[in-house]
Amino acid sequence: MIERKSKQIDLLGESVYLFERTAGQVYAFSVYAKENKVSGSDGLMLSVGILRDALQPNIDGLKWYEIAKRRKYKKLFNVNYLFNKLTQSQLSDYITIIIEDLEGNKKKVEAEEIASI
Repeated sequence: MIERKSKQIDLLGESVYLFERTAGQVYAFSVYAKENKVSGSDGLMLSVGILRDALQPNIDGLKWYEIAKRRKYKKLFNVNYLFNKLTQSQLSDYITIIIEDLEGNKKKVEAEEIASI
């Protein structure tokens, strides 16, 4: 089985991995961005969704008996929690890692411009 590219980061004091998104996740995001007129503030929320998609394999890879870690990750990866806890520059840095380093897209990404990807 082919492994997803990943990079270890420190997210709000917790060491986790960012993974490249699946083709389906990238496609769903691009369709949503094209069908809806996304403004700058909407782009911030969408970028949090991209971050959550890149963090989800951390939960999927847990064993059934790792219940405490699963609960902690579910809270940490919650879209509203991330939106309220991360600064705009942190979010932009994480999105840049996902899109440039893991997915190979060399376009410079800012959180406000996320809808144009």
